Amino acid sequence: MVGLTPITHKGTRVIIQDPLPDIRLSIENGDFTKWVEETWWPIILKGGEINVVIRGVKTKADAPIPIKRLIDTVRDTKDFKIWKKKNIRFEYGKGSKHEKFNIEQMHFAYDKDGVPEDHRGIAVFRGGMKVTTIDFPSFQREGVYGYVICDKNLDTRLREQELPNHYGFRTRGVEKNVWIKLKQIIEGELQEFAEKKLGMGAKIEISEETKKTNAENRAMSILKDITRDWDLLNFGSTVIKPPGPSNPPSIPKLVFLRIKDFVFPDDPNIPRLNYGQAIEDFKFEAVNNSDESVEYIFDLSVFLGLKKILTIDKRSGTINTNQTIVIPENSGFSLKINNIDFPSPGIYKLTAQLINAKTKQTEHELNRIIYVEQDPIFKGPFEVKPLNFPRDLKDDRAKHKLQWFLDIRNDKITLYYNIGHPAYMQNNVIESNLSKYLAEIYASGALQLQIMRIRSGEVNASEFNLPFKLDVIAGDDPVEAYKEIQSAIAHIKDLIYRY
Repeated sequence: MVGLTPITHKGTRVIIQDPLPDIRLSIENGDFTKWVEETWWPIILKGGEINVVIRGVKTKADAPIPIKRLIDTVRDTKDFKIWKKKNIRFEYGKGSKHEKFNIEQMHFAYDKDGVPEDHRGIAVFRGGMKVTTIDFPSFQREGVYGYVICDKNLDTRLREQELPNHYGFRTRGVEKNVWIKLKQIIEGELQEFAEKKLGMGAKIEISEETKKTNAENRAMSILKDITRDWDLLNFGSTVIKPPGPSNPPSIPKLVFLRIKDFVFPDDPNIPRLNYGQAIEDFKFEAVNNSDESVEYIFDLSVFLGLKKILTIDKRSGTINTNQTIVIPENSGFSLKINNIDFPSPGIYKLTAQLINAKTKQTEHELNRIIYVEQDPIFKGPFEVKPLNFPRDLKDDRAKHKLQWFLDIRNDKITLYYNIGHPAYMQNNVIESNLSKYLAEIYASGALQLQIMRIRSGEVNASEFNLPFKLDVIAGDDPVEAYKEIQSAIAHIKDLIYRY
């Protein structure tokens, strides 16, 4: 560009030419500089220099004030608690893929006065850049913040699992996913921080019933994902009704919307967002396959019930005949969950409308349901009910030490799990642990259903492309059946604990 000379030292120059109005505003009001500081402060503190130049005026980026306070504080006060760990070593992988890793810094803090929203949660850095944030699931989330910095080897492995947009890590599709192990360590330290430093009143405050419901729904979503080839929903608690009269064939729309890159951060794309989480950089395609150009109004809003609570975007334009346009053209939309726009946990709806500006008729409407701070309910192959077996099944002592059992009556299948079992009580501390424990139980119940289907002749084992042999499990050789069951359970656990 005219007036710029090449840089003669090690570094990078990023040029934003003709920024969009919202980006221009963030640059001019200082938000852009704050974002740079929030994202890259480890490099700044190591002696790196980052400058934001606007119309020739240079502003030097600095580490954010909350981060400086956390780094400089060496002991707790009444209103400011810290949790600092260095060189947390752990090992991961098996055989030739076994490696040793080191978390160089894991620093948390609780500020009673709260911290800015952009700093809430535990930021995980890779290569000096903030990639993702782990939320603190409590009403104290407004005051809990911190950061995690890894050694070179762990940094390299995380890079292999980093999403292309640099705003998260993959949780599936990676043979050795060290991110899952790292996340578990961070969550464990957060739990210990809550118990030991914040006191009983500041523990993760979620009612037992809510935690159990969330864990059940998450476990069912995991089951649905790992058994997608099992055809489970054709053998469940729901009676399949005969088809009614056929509907008339639908007429394809000539003018319509498509949504692109709308991905929830939690694998397997569960439509849940917690406070502080966001869906970034999603767009829409507006398609006109009609013979006439269309003057349109595009409206993107969020509803709570029938009430519109937030307008994200509203614009107008023209789509020529046989044309597809992208909305927006450059940077995509961002949907971030905060306490102002989303005042309470619940079920919200994101609605995109393409309206004909001349006729005022809606050409097409797209909706996406968003669960804030709660899990959606997933349909499973059985109904799930918790019981305290020793208390609720007093007359059936044989079941007192079971973790679960299936009850099949009149084509209705119910899986009962034992909340009085020591394994349940041990996993009932942290919601994420409970969801994986229940996913193990659900998957074991699903495996029993499949064996029953094969032995009854309802299905053939060869119909399923599975990494274990269901025909051997359902066979007559007890030793081979036991070995194959153990193999199946080990495979199921391996899948579950990758989430």
